[in-house]
Amino acid sequence: MIDWPNLLLGAVLGAVIGFLPGLGLWLGDRAKAKRQRREETMSAWAGVAKELELASMTEGTTSGDLYKIRVKHPVDLWRTILGPEDFRRLERLENGFQSVEIFARRLTEGTDTDPTRYHQALQSRRDAIIEFANQSRLMQSVSYDAVVTREQRDRVKADYRSHPFKTWRRERHNRRARRAAGIT
Repeated sequence: MIDWPNLLLGAVLGAVIGFLPGLGLWLGDRAKAKRQRREETMSAWAGVAKELELASMTEGTTSGDLYKIRVKHPVDLWRTILGPEDFRRLERLENGFQSVEIFARRLTEGTDTDPTRYHQALQSRRDAIIEFANQSRLMQSVSYDAVVTREQRDRVKADYRSHPFKTWRRERHNRRARRAAGIT
């Protein structure tokens, strides 16, 4: 005769013991993969932003030149991963270059005789270039800080593997010294 209560209890217990730890490991791996993908995307975007910054600072650059640089890379995919905030300055930069070209063409053709709109477009393009350059430099410094932090973390992990007690004492002492100095 089948002992149904014990069979059901065993099935539930097996599902809980087997499924939940597996789910936890899967969620942890998924979060780690997502974090790594975001870091890789951010470093790739920082490199392209630096390239766009240098191109926008050179004399004679047109919106077509910026477009050629932008098309070489999956910027729209990066926008879905990183969010739209990082790319608003890029759109403003591209729009600034396009508006200057449009107003310059209108002035040369004679359809627009008021040069103030052209000068306003030039000023907005200068502001967009400065804003984008500041963002690019900030991304470069953040990525550099991330590399330094990752290297320090890897060094501490290696130290814990080779000398766990000594490393624990040193890290505890460093933590106390930082706390005493007001550095969190």
